[in-house]
Amino acid sequence: MQPFQLHFSKHGNGPKSILFFHGFGQELSAFSSYIEALKSDYRLYLIDLPHHGSSPPLDQEMTKIRWAEILENFLETESIDQFSIVSFSLGGRYAISSLFNFRDRIEYCFLIAPDAIYPSIWYKMATNPIGNVLFKFAMTNDLILNGVLWFSEKTRLAPKSLIRFANKQIPTRDKRLQLYATWTNVKNLKYKISLITEEFNTTPVIIHVILGEEDIVIPPVKIKGQLRDCRKIHCHIIPSRHGKMIEKSLPLVSRLLKGG
Repeated sequence: MQPFQLHFSKHGNGPKSILFFHGFGQELSAFSSYIEALKSDYRLYLIDLPHHGSSPPLDQEMTKIRWAEILENFLETESIDQFSIVSFSLGGRYAISSLFNFRDRIEYCFLIAPDAIYPSIWYKMATNPIGNVLFKFAMTNDLILNGVLWFSEKTRLAPKSLIRFANKQIPTRDKRLQLYATWTNVKNLKYKISLITEEFNTTPVIIHVILGEEDIVIPPVKIKGQLRDCRKIHCHIIPSRHGKMIEKSLPLVSRLLKGG
């Protein structure tokens, strides 16, 4: 089998390497604002995750083993030994899996509004066997999707602000199909919170979790609750909503990478 090739752009000429994993519906340019701030100290690898940007779609479900193989191939091709990671939302799922497989090679790991720590009820429903069939039907049928969103708002299953966010994230059929493919194919790229806690407490990696106090997609209270037994992580709350977390986190990430 041919190795899966991640599309990426490389910037900077510093002595250290740092990998960037974006969120759903984004592409590598989501982290372009970080280039100027970090290029003198790092080689920045901005990566298109599978089903995003110019990286190809997955031909089979992503597993922990497969992601380790993909990342190992990338690191070998680029002659990267030690590295750090900055991730956002969906990218946090890939970052956490990387921590389990490359803990002795990672210096810093930044989890900005990370997915996979607190699975929402929507994600659980969309990725179980029966729910996944209904999820695909909704993503390919505008009438059904609008009905689900209307019902969720009327019954307060989801707040209006979250419904608005959903409409903004998946406004077209292509975006909805992208969401279906992404959620379906990464559903096994997850760990029980007990395993995450154990890894976070024993890893030599310096882990920073950055949350937005106005984030309705990845609520800080939920994430902090899940990570309450993690003794070594550094948790930061910044004044931001979900869609602004990457740019609002830049000053903090830059300072922390420089030892501030």
